[in-house]
Amino acid sequence: MSFGNPRDYDHLFKLLIIGDSGVGKSSLLLRFADQTFSANYITTIGVDFKIRTITVDGERVKLQIWDTAGQERFRTITSTYYRGTHGVIVVFDVTSGESFVNVKRWLHEIDQNCENVQRVLVGNKCDEKERRVVLEHDAYRFAEQTNVKYFETSAKENVNVEDMFNCITRLVLQAKNSQQWQEANSKSANIRLDKASLKRKRKCCSMEDYKYLFKVVLIGNAGVGKTCLVRKFTQGVFPPGQTATIGVDFMIKTLLVDGDKVKLQIWDTAGQERFRSITQSYYRSAHAIILVYDVACQPTFDRLPEWIVEMEQYANQKILKILVGNKSDKEEEREIPTTIGQEFAERNGFDYFLETSALRSTNVEQLFFEVAGRLIREMKSNDAKFNEYFRRQRHPDEVESFSLSNLLTRVQNVPCCNGSRPNAT
Repeated sequence: MSFGNPRDYDHLFKLLIIGDSGVGKSSLLLRFADQTFSANYITTIGVDFKIRTITVDGERVKLQIWDTAGQERFRTITSTYYRGTHGVIVVFDVTSGESFVNVKRWLHEIDQNCENVQRVLVGNKCDEKERRVVLEHDAYRFAEQTNVKYFETSAKENVNVEDMFNCITRLVLQAKNSQQWQEANSKSANIRLDKASLKRKRKCCSMEDYKYLFKVVLIGNAGVGKTCLVRKFTQGVFPPGQTATIGVDFMIKTLLVDGDKVKLQIWDTAGQERFRSITQSYYRSAHAIILVYDVACQPTFDRLPEWIVEMEQYANQKILKILVGNKSDKEEEREIPTTIGQEFAERNGFDYFLETSALRSTNVEQLFFEVAGRLIREMKSNDAKFNEYFRRQRHPDEVESFSLSNLLTRVQNVPCCNGSRPNAT
């Protein structure tokens, strides 16, 4: 009796390649899937895809790799192919400044169409050194700013193509394994999303309700009050008898800071050792980390150096770092003086130090508004640098190198998918 051939792979992942027309998406796909390269450029019509099975970390992974059209007239077609996507490869051409400027719009489109998708950024045609206008260090700086992995590739010369596809596959595989581990060890779903946001259809150009979106991650030992801080700020309640967080939880709150609407994704991570392999993955793409200790519990303060090592290993080096001494209401039980916390923060390079009490609402709002304000000022600083650059730019017919601050401001004026311009608020 035949039961058919056994499956020849352990995982099946869908990858999407997006970017402006002519950046080399099809060439990258052909080089990876068929080990071929054609110098004859033919525009992709709608969507094409190829399949290749590879081995990553001992796992056999079958990849469905979708090559999408970059032209505006095909965007309504390609947007439907985001469904079921596990990883997205965003490609620009290092010889085309405009394709680099448009990267942020493509990243925004991912955010509007995909949940928890893995991403990499690719600067293609790195072999064309004489025609290059996007500087390598600027591309790397932008990748750091947006918290994505960056590769420079050449489909023609077969430079970094295999490494790039292996990287995105590994990111997807790690995310899947972390999710499965979390589900197996949790009795109930741990990530609570706003019901209204789940029902809302995710579309490109739906950012009219906020100007900035920042991911903030709280870390620290179990029992220091991370969940209480998050719930006090987002819901205005102090949960008595709060149980330990299992894995990761997050909540959302929208703020108005100096006239700008800011949406904060606030991630509350488990402090217990057995969950560390899960929570470490949530450092990726974070804009700010809040490290919390309990002012009435010396061991939570003594463990801070271990958390700092973990931050340095997994988080972006330029991430905003905040140190918080919680439970300041327990003055009679206090073990760590305020001055000791302040000195520790300064000595270890934290951007800000604050003591809070979730029970009495002391400094809770100030903490999160301070985080939002600092992140906004950093974004606006980049805008100011670009404005200065633009005033001093050379004649338009000269070759121009695009800097990070140039990109961050120019992209605000790039039309969205429907031809309209993004709302400033």
